[in-house]
Amino acid sequence: ANILTNIANTYLFLGDYDKATVLGERAVKIFEKTPPKNKHEQAQTYSTFGNILVWTKHIEEAKENFLTAVEILRTLAPDGSIELARAYIDLGQLYTLVEDPAPGITYLLAALNMQEKLLPKNHQDKIIVCELLNELYTKVGKPEVGKNFLDRARKAMQENLEHELKETLAMALDAIELRGYKMSPEEFIVHYRGAANSYRLLNELEQAEKFLSAALDKIDETISAKEVALTYAEASRFCETQKNFEDAVTYSKKVLSIEQSNASNDFGKLSTDFMNLAELCCKAQKFEEALAYFDNSIQFQLKCSYPDFDFVKRVQKSVGIALRELKRYDEARKVFEKVLAEWSVFLP
Repeated sequence: ANILTNIANTYLFLGDYDKATVLGERAVKIFEKTPPKNKHEQAQTYSTFGNILVWTKHIEEAKENFLTAVEILRTLAPDGSIELARAYIDLGQLYTLVEDPAPGITYLLAALNMQEKLLPKNHQDKIIVCELLNELYTKVGKPEVGKNFLDRARKAMQENLEHELKETLAMALDAIELRGYKMSPEEFIVHYRGAANSYRLLNELEQAEKFLSAALDKIDETISAKEVALTYAEASRFCETQKNFEDAVTYSKKVLSIEQSNASNDFGKLSTDFMNLAELCCKAQKFEEALAYFDNSIQFQLKCSYPDFDFVKRVQKSVGIALRELKRYDEARKVFEKVLAEWSVFLP
C-alpha cells in the first residue's frame, strides 16, 4: 500500500489524475482491509488520496480522507506533531475551495499553534499557513485579520531571503579574498557574478554594478559558454532592476543565442528563457517582437516530455495582453476567451 501511495503521488505530481486516483484508491482499500502496524504510512495514504480527490473535484470525499488522516495522527501524537499539523493544513487548504470557508480557519490556527512549538521561527510551512489564513479570513469578511497573517508571512520570507543572501555573499567574498590573484578567469567570473547577484537582491546596486562589471570585463574566448550565459543572464536581471529594459533585452538575447548555438535540449529552460525575453520586450514596449518570443516559449514547452500546460496558459494570457497593447483587440479577445475556457475546467 505504501508503494502504491508513492506511485499515486508521482502521478498526481505529473498531472495524470486518472492513474493517481486508481492507485490511491487501491492503497486505501488495502489499509482498510488489513490495518497496518505503521499508522504513519496509513495516515499518509489517506492524505495523498485526499489530495488526489481535491484535484479531481471530489471535495467531500477528500475531506473525509483528510479527517481520517487527522484522527489516526491524533492517536499517535495527542499533543501534536509536524505530521498532524500538515494534515490540518490539508484540511484548511480544502476550505479555500468551498462556499463556507470558516471551518478551515480553525484547522489552520491549530496547525500554526503546533508549528510554533515544533518548527523554527521562519519555517516555510508557517509561511504557507499564514498565507492560507489571509485567504480564508478575507473570504469570511475579515480582511484586516487576514492582512496581519499576510504581513507576517511576507516578513518571514524577507528575513529568510536576506539571511540566505548574506550567507551566499559572505562565501563569494571569502572566496575572492582567499583565492585572490590565483583565481582563473572563470573562477573570477563565478565568484564576482555571485557577489553581484547577492548585492542586487539586497538592493545594494552600486556594489552589484561594480562586481558585475568586473565579471563582464573578464569574458573572453577561454570562458565556457555556460558561465558566459549565466553572467549575461545576471546582467539582464541587473538592467531590469535599473529599468534599463533595452539593455536587459540585449543581454537576454545573448543568453538565448548561446543556449541555441550549443544545441540545448533543455526545452523547459529554453521555454522559460523565451518567455522571460518576451516579457522584457513588453517592458521595453516592443510588443511585436514579444509575440514571436512568446510563440517560441510555447513551442519549446510543448516539446518537453511532460509539458506544463499551466505555464502555456500563462504565456497565452501574456500574448493576449501584448495583442491588446498593439490595439489588435479582436485577436486579443479570442486569446483571452481560449485561456478562460481552458482555465474554467478547474474552477468550481
